[in-house]
Amino acid sequence: MAFNDILNALSQYGGLGETRSSIGDDLSGPITREGAADYAKGLGAGIAGAPGDAAGLVNALMQMKRGVPVQAADFESDYGTNAIGETMGADVDSPQFIGGTFGMPGLEDAGRAMMLGIPRLVKGMKGTSQLADQLGGVAKARKVLDDYEKDVDFIQADTIDYSIDKRLGKRMKSGKYRGAPENVKSPQKLGKMRKELSRLLEVGAPGRLWYDESTQAASELTGAQRNKKHLFAGTNAITSRGASVPANQVFGVKGYNQAITGNPAKAGRFPNAQGEAVDELASGRTYHGGPKETPFYEGLTIDERAGGVRPTNDLWMARAFDYQRKNPKTGEMELWGEGLGQAQHRFMDNEINALVDVANKAGIGGVSDWTPERVQAAIWVAKKAELEGTTVGKASTNFSNNMEGLTSTIRYEANPSTSIDHMSSRSTDDGYAGLVNSMLQDDAGRDRLALQAGALTRPSETGAGIYEGTVSPSTGIKVLAAPQTGKAQIDPASESLVNAIGATRGMTLGQDTVGTTFQRASKAGDPRNIARVQMEGGIPDGEGMRKLESSLAEQFGADSGVFPVHSEDGVQILNESGMPDKEFQAGVKRALKGTGAGKPEWGTNSGSLLGNTNWDDPGFKPSTYMKNIDEADLGDDAIKRLEAGAMDEASTLNKMDAALEAEYPDEGKRSELLTRTREILSSGGYQGIRDAVEKGILPAIVLSVIAGSIGSQASQEQSYGPA
Repeated sequence: MAFNDILNALSQYGGLGETRSSIGDDLSGPITREGAADYAKGLGAGIAGAPGDAAGLVNALMQMKRGVPVQAADFESDYGTNAIGETMGADVDSPQFIGGTFGMPGLEDAGRAMMLGIPRLVKGMKGTSQLADQLGGVAKARKVLDDYEKDVDFIQADTIDYSIDKRLGKRMKSGKYRGAPENVKSPQKLGKMRKELSRLLEVGAPGRLWYDESTQAASELTGAQRNKKHLFAGTNAITSRGASVPANQVFGVKGYNQAITGNPAKAGRFPNAQGEAVDELASGRTYHGGPKETPFYEGLTIDERAGGVRPTNDLWMARAFDYQRKNPKTGEMELWGEGLGQAQHRFMDNEINALVDVANKAGIGGVSDWTPERVQAAIWVAKKAELEGTTVGKASTNFSNNMEGLTSTIRYEANPSTSIDHMSSRSTDDGYAGLVNSMLQDDAGRDRLALQAGALTRPSETGAGIYEGTVSPSTGIKVLAAPQTGKAQIDPASESLVNAIGATRGMTLGQDTVGTTFQRASKAGDPRNIARVQMEGGIPDGEGMRKLESSLAEQFGADSGVFPVHSEDGVQILNESGMPDKEFQAGVKRALKGTGAGKPEWGTNSGSLLGNTNWDDPGFKPSTYMKNIDEADLGDDAIKRLEAGAMDEASTLNKMDAALEAEYPDEGKRSELLTRTREILSSGGYQGIRDAVEKGILPAIVLSVIAGSIGSQASQEQSYGPA
């Protein structure tokens, strides 16, 4: 790192709480209060022009790295004062500015350069008044934190209702504060605890928006439908006990999908008890959780709660406060690993709330919008990172991250089945596909039908679909799904929701089939029948998909059952042939060689193929999709929501195609079968389709279109005939 880069970083220094991201990638942080104070002294003396103070200034900067000494190896051997002067705003051609070079042992030369070029050096910092304000802010922040740490009296936070326990903060005969850790038995020990909390707050500041980001994700996944957003947030909170964030994500999606499809919820580490709580929440009753779960639930809907909420106190927060427990076998004190009592919750709440005001006055992290949940989140991620030996960034993983592993993709093509000759001149181009998607997606790119059904819906992806060299525009609806407990296969409730949505879309768009994928890491005994591959440039275009299909055909043969589909940032390659895993994996690796593709991520796919899978009699058959929908066996509320969306969708697509047919009469006619199917669905819902199949109305259309004659077919009770 060049010395002028260091000085440039100094000129941009913004005060207490800045981290390495704001002072250059080569400086590790965060900046400590002690280092900031030393820096202020050195910089102030440098502006005054004292010879040699630049050396002290640089030394102070490096001392901001807690416990890391200055190393000569951190710097290049020689630096030009011209570079320093230019960075600081000096006129290097001025006779007042003396050039030269110096090494780390001779930093006093930097002081000489500063002394001789003071009027111009300060110009690079936008004037001494701004600098003085900056230094004053550092001093003020230091005082605020000193007062907080050294306050011998128990601080009563404004946001705590002390009438609940008037003894809170009172010291017992042992000297211990009520609810405090065992070792906090004096004002000095209380101050030591607060100093550690404020240190963790600074370290974890980058993760402070944990609840904000998780709340935003819940809102986006549910399309801001309040009841569904609260069901999702509440399910995450209920199933959070004793769970890591990744495990909690699985529990939350699983419990939500069970509830939204009308199935009894059984999710979490304690599926029976936690499932009952999810069912209660889904019924519309107000959620009443424990002292940890309730604030967590409120934190996951933080956008509705002005001024913040109570902090969430779990075992990581207990460890940050240095609560310890005695090992019953050894008698030794060890890390906290159990629940907290009411007095402990109240003590921790009070301390976090008191720290909010301190953090805002001190400008910790360079911001002044700290709230209880942000303070708690920052401390939480810092302590978790330290104890797990990971980075603050990784410890900050929240419910907005890592969703691809919980995503089921429902892929459909814009152009209907070739068997029905629908809008044949237009339905194969990207313009038609874009128009269709504009009807089926909201402004954020999320599928309207999936949101209507209650699915946790991510923005859809678009790519090229391919079959035997023929490319057509394709879209993937992305909804969250969960695996079965201890398995890679999709949970039945998630599968039902995914299949019902996919079958409905296949019916309204006149598709032969609609495919779904759900990839998870394989468990023992599971087939590795899918590979997720990041491709250079992201999702391949049509030509890229042709080349990949051709490469796979060279390895496995045509019609092998190994084929690519578009996926997030690339493709997924499916093995539907039943060939051994090792043979599949080896062939895929050979096919990808030289393509710039990333390393395949192998897994188990438990997706479905919906619609007409009778290859001896292919084509669009609405009855096969109706069979898929009925087999999904959604609860009454779920099927009503999906049906309402299907009726709207069918009507909208018919109107769109009618307008296109009128505007461009020479570019393809509408299919009688698809048009009639949509008309029946839009007016009579799913029961209308069932009745039409049973009465032979839809088969009659098939015969008139394909065979040119009228026919009818009797059906048993609820038939799924050839249509």
